[in-house]
Amino acid sequence: MVATGSSHKRETSSATISAAGRVCLASATLSGRVLQSLSFAPTGAICAAATTSLPEVVRGNRNWDYRFSWVRDASFTIQALWVAACPDEANQFFDYISSSAAGSLDQGGDLQIVFGIGDERDLTERELPQLEGWRHSAPVRVGNAAWTQRQLDVYDELLSAVYRMSDHLFDNTHRVGPLAESGEWDTAPDLAPATREFLVQLADTAARRWKDKDQGIWEIRGNPRDFLYSKLMCWVALDRAVILADRLNATSRSASWTQTLDQIREAIVTKGWSDRAKAFT
Repeated sequence: MVATGSSHKRETSSATISAAGRVCLASATLSGRVLQSLSFAPTGAICAAATTSLPEVVRGNRNWDYRFSWVRDASFTIQALWVAACPDEANQFFDYISSSAAGSLDQGGDLQIVFGIGDERDLTERELPQLEGWRHSAPVRVGNAAWTQRQLDVYDELLSAVYRMSDHLFDNTHRVGPLAESGEWDTAPDLAPATREFLVQLADTAARRWKDKDQGIWEIRGNPRDFLYSKLMCWVALDRAVILADRLNATSRSASWTQTLDQIREAIVTKGWSDRAKAFT
């Protein structure tokens, strides 16, 4: 009788897990289709949204144009595409976001944080006063002024994307790498030298700029501030760079990156804690 009951429990448990698995699989498949529908095949870009000027609240003015591709989305989007069994889209998006961002550090400036799906750099924001907006939620905007902002957390997003995909990016038998050598879809090249240099440059820039003020993940429209989250993400960027140093041919940078890691940690521990909030903030 006990054996029968245990068997029944196992069967019930197995059926429950199977049902839960089917629900998860259906959700993952649906999410993958949504991401695919937001992708732009000619470049591999994936839009943050297919709409512009939908407000947070009806008749509010926080209604931005999100028909662009954010560097910040890279790590999580790529991971989601792999989970949803969309490796081609994941590779194409990584190629797009890496090659788009690669040129923005060449002049010693900040990493541009958002690009047009056709690889446009200038996303100057303007209002269309002739349109009343959804349920009179004006203004209707085209473009997004965030493209000129400094957002220090984005250095982590690209390095974390490489870290999350390292098994695929450095695989010697499967498709790998952004900015790959010729025949990228027919052979299995490693990361191209230009890409390695760019990723190292990301880490070096995070190490150099972590003390700077920025607009943060919230993309504030006012003056730059000191955001703990931004400092922390620079820490994560350097942590990922140290882990990937050998694969990036950058072992000579590891000691310097580690030293800066310790400096950021010390700053967060000693200056980031709020006794009033009882939290790091």
